[in-house]
Amino acid sequence: MKPFLILILSLSFTLTAFGQQKSKIATKAKAKSQQDTINFYSQIKDFNLAIIFSPDSFSATDPWAHRIRVKRDEPLGCIDTNYTRFYIHIISATKNKDNPYEYEIIGRTKVKNNICDFKGTITFKKAEVYTSEEFPKFKVGFAVGEILFYEDTNQVGSGVIKGKMMTYFYIDKKGQPKYNSLEWGADAFFNNEVVCNWTSYKTKRTKKCSWGDYRIPESGDLDMGAAMFSPSDKYLKNGWEDYRLSLFGDDSSAVKKANQIEAYQWWKK
Repeated sequence: MKPFLILILSLSFTLTAFGQQKSKIATKAKAKSQQDTINFYSQIKDFNLAIIFSPDSFSATDPWAHRIRVKRDEPLGCIDTNYTRFYIHIISATKNKDNPYEYEIIGRTKVKNNICDFKGTITFKKAEVYTSEEFPKFKVGFAVGEILFYEDTNQVGSGVIKGKMMTYFYIDKKGQPKYNSLEWGADAFFNNEVVCNWTSYKTKRTKKCSWGDYRIPESGDLDMGAAMFSPSDKYLKNGWEDYRLSLFGDDSSAVKKANQIEAYQWWKK
C-alpha cells in the first residue's frame, strides 16, 4: 500500500485535511453502525477468520482496476498516553477444535527494544453483514472478538493484554468471507481495529494499547495524516522517527536506513 499512497502524501498534511479525515473516519464508522444488518454469527464458525484478522497478504484492486495480491503491512500500534510505538506480530492462529469461535494465538510484542512472547486467544462474540451502498455487488460485514494475550511471565516488562478487536470482511462470489480490501488505496483505509489494556505482571500498572492495519484506533493526536497514517512531530521520539522517514521516497542514506529498519522482521529469532 505504501508505494501508491506515497504519491499523494504531499497532498495530505494540512490541519484542515486532518480534521476532515478524522471526521470521515468517524462518519464511516457511524454509517456502518446504522446500516440494516443481518446476524452472521452462526455462520462464522464455519470459516477460518485468521485469513481476515492476520493474513500475510490480501487481494485488492489497484488504481487501474487490476486485481493484484497485496502484501499486508505489519500492524501499527501505540501504548500509553505518550503513544509510544507498539509492535505486535501474530505468528500462528489456530482455530479451537472444541470452540469454533475461538482462535489460539501465538505471537510476539515489542516496545522499544523489549520483546515479549505471548500466548492467548481471540474469541469472536458477534458478526453481522449488510449490503454496501458503495459496493452493491457484495455483502460486507464485521466480526467482534475478545482478545486475551498472556506475555511470558519470565520475560522483562511482560503483562496481560485484554480488549476487543473489530475485523472487517466481504463475502465473495463463492460465499466465502475475505479481508475487506474493497476500499484499499482510498483515504482512511483501515482494518482489524484493536483497543486493549496492557497490565504489568510486576507493577499491576495498566496502559491503554491500540493497534490496527494501516491506521490506529483511538490514537488521539498521534495520527496527523489524511491519506495515510503519519505520526505527529510531537511523538516522533517515542519510536516513530524511522517510520516517518520511511514514508519519503528519496535515496538519502537516512531514508534507506529507515526502510531497512522498518522491513526488519524483529519477531523472528
